[in-house]
Amino acid sequence: MLKAGDRAPDFSNPDADMNIVELSQFRGKTLVLYFYVRDDTPGCTTEAIEFSELEDAFPNWVPPYSVFRATIASSMASFATSTASA
Repeated sequence: MLKAGDRAPDFSNPDADMNIVELSQFRGKTLVLYFYVRDDTPGCTTEAIEFSELEDAFPNWVPPYSVFRATIASSMASFATSTASA
């Protein structure tokens, strides 16, 4: 289990466009990696907005990355459904 201040081990996962993203790509930059449990909830949306609003507070900013246990296809379908009704 990692503790505050520990260096995270390198890992890779596909992004929404199915491009492989590796943690090591962000070495030396400020990376916000946050986790959420379900798509299209007020909590995950609020959290993403709040992280984005902090951009000016961090040097070498990288846009926030979210981690979710569902498949990319189900997440994209949920997003498409929620934005189509907006």
